[in-house]
Amino acid sequence: MAWHDNTVIRWKSHALLAAGAAASFFGARALSRSAPLAGGAGAVSAAAGKGAAASKPLPDDPAAAVAWAQAASLTDCEALLAAHKLEDLDPLLREALFLRLAELSPARLLELLLGSSPSRIASWETWMKWLALAHPELLEKKLADGALSGPLKEILIASLQTAESEKRKDPRKILEAALEKGEDRQVLSALHKLSETDPHLALDYLELLMKGGQLPVLLDGPAFLAKMAEADPARVQALIGKANSPESSMAIASVLARTLAKDDPAAAVALYDSLPASRSRSMVALELVSAWSRKDPNAALAWIEKSLPEGAVRRSALALALAPFATSDPKRVLALLGARTDGEYDQVYFNSYQTKFGGMGFGEGGVGNNNPDALRERALIALVDSDPRAAFAILDQGIAAISQDQPRSVIEMSELAAKAAGAWLKNDPAAAIAWLSSQTAETCQAILGRLSGPLHDLSPERAREGLAALDRFKDPYLARNFVRAMAPALTRADPAAAFDIAETLPQELRAAWTGAVINQMMITDPAAAAKEVGRLPEKEWPNANATIARQMADKSPQDAVAFLDNLPANAKNSTVYKDVFRSWLESQPDNAMAWWQNLPPGESKARSGSLPLVVGRLYQADPSTAPQIVGMILAVPSEQYRMEATSNLAASIAKTSPEAAYEMIANPELKLSASNLEYLKQRIESVSTKP
Repeated sequence: MAWHDNTVIRWKSHALLAAGAAASFFGARALSRSAPLAGGAGAVSAAAGKGAAASKPLPDDPAAAVAWAQAASLTDCEALLAAHKLEDLDPLLREALFLRLAELSPARLLELLLGSSPSRIASWETWMKWLALAHPELLEKKLADGALSGPLKEILIASLQTAESEKRKDPRKILEAALEKGEDRQVLSALHKLSETDPHLALDYLELLMKGGQLPVLLDGPAFLAKMAEADPARVQALIGKANSPESSMAIASVLARTLAKDDPAAAVALYDSLPASRSRSMVALELVSAWSRKDPNAALAWIEKSLPEGAVRRSALALALAPFATSDPKRVLALLGARTDGEYDQVYFNSYQTKFGGMGFGEGGVGNNNPDALRERALIALVDSDPRAAFAILDQGIAAISQDQPRSVIEMSELAAKAAGAWLKNDPAAAIAWLSSQTAETCQAILGRLSGPLHDLSPERAREGLAALDRFKDPYLARNFVRAMAPALTRADPAAAFDIAETLPQELRAAWTGAVINQMMITDPAAAAKEVGRLPEKEWPNANATIARQMADKSPQDAVAFLDNLPANAKNSTVYKDVFRSWLESQPDNAMAWWQNLPPGESKARSGSLPLVVGRLYQADPSTAPQIVGMILAVPSEQYRMEATSNLAASIAKTSPEAAYEMIANPELKLSASNLEYLKQRIESVSTKP
């Protein structure tokens, strides 16, 4: 592609002229990107030799003189220069002369500038910069001939350096370089920058790119398309059918529709009517409705009902137009969108009118907010507040239509039902639970799995109302799950009342409720929970006590240890001691060690759990006690804890004496297996070789 085609791409930023009226006047006059050179110095001399007789006379009126200069020939220009000093010309006429010479003979313009005084011509540096940008070869030639003075050489060198820097910033230059290298991302970036300053020129490039098949695929409605659509919507519309991919056609059509619909929905409607049936036309419909519905949703709805055929596009457009009514008129929304009674998932269809690489955006609404499924959901939840039975009749219709070969629909419907049921629970838990109990066990379990939040947040009054309706459940497993989910709310409000309620429940639910109450108390008041463990079946005591101790350790490890110390021997657990003691040792090592050293010899569970954590400290405090520490390890009944304590002691010894560590693990009284012995050797080696 010829990127210097001066019949198509014009240099439009040439108006770097003097201040005031000159800049305004000449700013509209476009220079060719490569203005024709008039043959160099020989041509200039020949033209000058023809003299003023061959030129048109210069008018006296300043405005007429400027107009004369705009149409002057090179002979006319030379005659003017022969009759007047450049510095004495009226500034407007001089700028017009420079502009004309830039078109006719940039070489002559350079010669004039070099022969004049920069201090007496305001635009001298500006024109020199233009020459360096447009015709650097002329400046380089001047530098090579050696005839210039030192200051002028410095000016030319500085101009060329500035021009080179400007070229690196110039979106046109960036665009041309990106095209030569095949860098699609840079091409689109340069088009965007160019569109911000000159969208018409950017359109020139875009048309040539599309014509030459060099345009990258346009995704997500690039910002430069919006600039172009604002500047010349007719030209942008003409590009829709010329794009090199469906994605590019959709991007162009989408951005144009969005631009038109902001201020003139009728123009966007005309665009829709002009397009053949296609994904691009569907995108135009959605963009049109998205913008139109924010101004006049009723008008947008009327157009949809009149113009869009039944199908996914119509439903998607209805969702965009009905969004403002989701909470104020949910019945209207649900009636127009229709219930999803066949398991159909409209989000899929809505997304299909985007590119396969990402969403077009649909104006300010956003894809996630206004797709049909999301809008149905918002409307249904709103309807729960005003007419819950009508809302759940719709849910029943949808749930009944779900079959086992539509697992995605099962998931979506259970999520929606859980949100609706959660909203209903806040107002009428008995009715909500009655509805849930009417569902199949599978559906109810799927919904219940998503109801933990609403059930946890029930007020005590609503929790009691819900409990009264639990006898509707035929499946005791589901009833127990409900009990466990409802207990925390009442426990947080009034633990005593929560325990009182347990006495009113059937035997099969009482344990589940009591366990849930105690679990909630463990979070907020583990000490109080410890006093209630006896309400649980005896087989659950160890786990409950372990949980309580760990919760206590977060705030006060010593209280947690004291709690464990006071438990009956058969309720103590070495692992729990270890977990709690670790927290204490980290926060208050002196107090923790003092407790450990005062443990009676018979406290095997406390010693077993805590010994692995202290052997290193004991050895570091007094290495000579290593044999006594080994004796403590041998007294531990648990092989697991013996091995862990041995490993930690070996690592501590190896930091100062690997040989002593190897000697320690060789003690036959430890009765180490071959695999354990090999593991200990590897640990000693890893510790002793660390820098």
